[in-house]
Amino acid sequence: MSRESLYSALWSSSAEKPYDEARESDVARRRFGPALPTIERALARARAEGRQLRVLDFGCADGHTAEQILAPFADSIQYHGCDVYELDGTLQRMTAAGFRARVSGTGLAGMPDDWTSFDVILALSCFQYIPDPGVVFASLVSRLAPGGALVGYFYDAAPLRQCTDAFFREIVTAGPASDDEELIARLGPLAELFGSMRDATAGRSIAVPVDVPELGLVAGDIPLQQFLIDHVLFAWAPKGASTTRIQWALAEIFLTGEQTYISRGDVRALAEANELDIDELISGPSGNLLVATGPPRRSTTRG
Repeated sequence: MSRESLYSALWSSSAEKPYDEARESDVARRRFGPALPTIERALARARAEGRQLRVLDFGCADGHTAEQILAPFADSIQYHGCDVYELDGTLQRMTAAGFRARVSGTGLAGMPDDWTSFDVILALSCFQYIPDPGVVFASLVSRLAPGGALVGYFYDAAPLRQCTDAFFREIVTAGPASDDEELIARLGPLAELFGSMRDATAGRSIAVPVDVPELGLVAGDIPLQQFLIDHVLFAWAPKGASTTRIQWALAEIFLTGEQTYISRGDVRALAEANELDIDELISGPSGNLLVATGPPRRSTTRG
């Protein structure tokens, strides 16, 4: 199943969105808030030059995440959203939010020729679908304006989580299916089970008596729900999430082929290999946030 095929099936299979917009708004602002000072500096430079800020949102989906980060500056931004499937909804969302928006649903290879020299490039939670992240990362950096900023979020997972996710991915897709909807439907029983686990573990904690570096665990008490989601299996089941929404989340991780995990060290190596200065590198249980700046325009002197 291709990513674009999956997303098309997800959005058309139910009147309910695959995610809780209010919850995701809070997550986006909290997770990507550290990028705001760098974006604001880029905006100040653009305003000083009498122009709008050029932003590329690579792997933009419906634009919701970028909207949460950039909304305060919408009237000062030229927004360019890029993904691998149709983006009419993205264009409508961002235009309604006050952005001067363009979209492209043809991926990196089909990006319009004039989509270059961006002041800010966002690449948020998209590299897990990319088998050659180094090549794509370098291509994005090549589209930065001198001194431009790149904000990337790179999916990672604890060692045991990687194993269990791969196991579920294999068994869910092992048998033939007539269409995408049938594959998605196979996740229904798992979604119900994970929802039950969510309810059964509410308010409970687990005590980790000593550090377990092999699993990325440190000693101390941890909520049992967080332990399961971060370290054992992908049971995306926050309070109030319906079975359908859990099913969509499982579909995204189990039906998109092999996932690409990018560690903190890998992120640092990508930045250094592409001559980016790291402003922020923040690691959490699900991934690593990079906020980095490219070299300024080289001055020339006349002899």
